[in-house]
Amino acid sequence: MLEQLWHRLNRLEKKISLLKKENQELKEKIEQIQPLKIEKIEYKINELKVETLSGTLNVGLTAVADKKSMKKLMDQMIEKQQDQSENEISHGQMNDDQKTSPDDQDSLY
Repeated sequence: MLEQLWHRLNRLEKKISLLKKENQELKEKIEQIQPLKIEKIEYKINELKVETLSGTLNVGLTAVADKKSMKKLMDQMIEKQQDQSENEISHGQMNDDQKTSPDDQDSLY
């Protein structure tokens, strides 16, 4: 029985040694692999052939929700916009369309 264990132990040690060697070889191969760099992707949509086109195309803000959820979302968006406007005013920032010269003010009335 002791002899069998001794042989088994030797076989396992040899197997471990082979696996370590294989692992090292694989690590070296991995280090040699250069990363692939894609500089430009061109889509040739005009070359596509569409035989059947069906379904729904949703463009813009599309939501499937109840009125309460949509109102909450809209209120949040309005509040965010108001906060941004207040920050711009308090920091003296204005968009080009908000800037008016004294001459432009006469034409507003």
